[in-house]
Amino acid sequence: MRIILLVILSGIAFCSQAKSLSAISTNADTAKVNTIIRKSLSLYQEGQFALSRTTLAPALKMDGTNTDALMLMAKLELQAHNYKAMVDNLNKIFKKDKNRPQVYAEFYFYNDEVEGFNDSMKRVLCNMSIKAGPERCEGYIGLAYISFAESDYATAAKYFEQGLKKEFATPEDKFQTQLIYAFTLRKNDNKALSYDNLNYILLNQPRNDFYYSNLSVLVKWKLEDENGSVLSEIDTLISYYGEDVTNKIYKAKAYFLLNRFDESCVIMKEVVLQDESDYEDIDLTTYCTDIKTSVPSAPGTKYTYDVDGTSFEIKIKANGEGPRDFSWMMSNGSSGNTYITTQANESATVQSNYFSNGASDTLKDMTTVWLSYSNFSDIDINYETYLSTSPGNEKAFYFDKLVYLPITRNGAEQLIQCKKIISDEGEEIWYLNEPLNPLIVKMVLSEFTVVLKTVE
Repeated sequence: MRIILLVILSGIAFCSQAKSLSAISTNADTAKVNTIIRKSLSLYQEGQFALSRTTLAPALKMDGTNTDALMLMAKLELQAHNYKAMVDNLNKIFKKDKNRPQVYAEFYFYNDEVEGFNDSMKRVLCNMSIKAGPERCEGYIGLAYISFAESDYATAAKYFEQGLKKEFATPEDKFQTQLIYAFTLRKNDNKALSYDNLNYILLNQPRNDFYYSNLSVLVKWKLEDENGSVLSEIDTLISYYGEDVTNKIYKAKAYFLLNRFDESCVIMKEVVLQDESDYEDIDLTTYCTDIKTSVPSAPGTKYTYDVDGTSFEIKIKANGEGPRDFSWMMSNGSSGNTYITTQANESATVQSNYFSNGASDTLKDMTTVWLSYSNFSDIDINYETYLSTSPGNEKAFYFDKLVYLPITRNGAEQLIQCKKIISDEGEEIWYLNEPLNPLIVKMVLSEFTVVLKTVE
């Protein structure tokens, strides 16, 4: 959502401005060395490690202390799991530049995702940075990251505490590290100290993107801790980012925690009724008392659907755990009757979506208008199910999220809560999360779209 969250999730924050291989030195006494390094780096990035190594070798023969060449060779040795040779190259870099003890920990930071780069070797590199430059922060922060990734938050917090007492290249680098330390403390159930660190950053950080990212984190945490006293902070975020979906949700949650239920409900409804791809999985029944999760289903109930502009009306004769029976009529004059057997109602995985004028159909191995109990149960337990929207066309459907459909019920407008499942092809089925009446209220298929409009 915010820039800093991406930094945190990726597990990358630096105590110093490390030198990147993409910026090849132009201080070498020959342009040929740099040309070779660039070519070797390109091959490395393409995954051609053996050819990259062969290409790089002449550069090291010409200039055995070239930092970029040594760093690239260290990366190649890591790919080959030649840890001793990897460390030897890093040692040469440090020998050339004694003001760069962080080279070992930085190497771990930049190559953390290399397959086979084990935590033991990462710890060795971090401890080498600590030994080479105990005044620097990188080694301690690296050890903290390793422990954090192992969910050992107590140990991670200890290393962060040590690292934060050391030297950082810029105040911004320290603020970023302090933020991840705050997350670590929160993971370790030390919320008070976590808030202290976050508030310290906010008090001392310039009003830039990082500041507002941290303010967003503070709001999120307080709401998670059921503290709604963040309206002024949310207004500050809105003034900077605009009234986006995230800040609307924050405000609605804050109003709810402050017992301002009507205001909370209004905002949440605005969120869920706009483009559905923009909001998280919100249970609107938490915030609004007028949301329904079911509709009448007794004999005599009438459902009217819109099918690509054609009205499709069904009238229930029988509904429940046994068979389902209904008559149907379309605005084009077609009509008929459909009977779904108890067995089909229980276990059918094929939807019959086409109706013939004058037909009186008995469905023994298919269902229609409703999901079968089997499909309903699969989604409830496994978050997926297999069904066919037409015979011979079985596919997987996956639970997506809660959705809300506006309908007219006995003349009054109403929102009903539904579950939405989707296929890999983008087809959608919305249905009531009601075990005895898993009524399909909307389908978006390649052939047509059908939506429930009224219930009487």
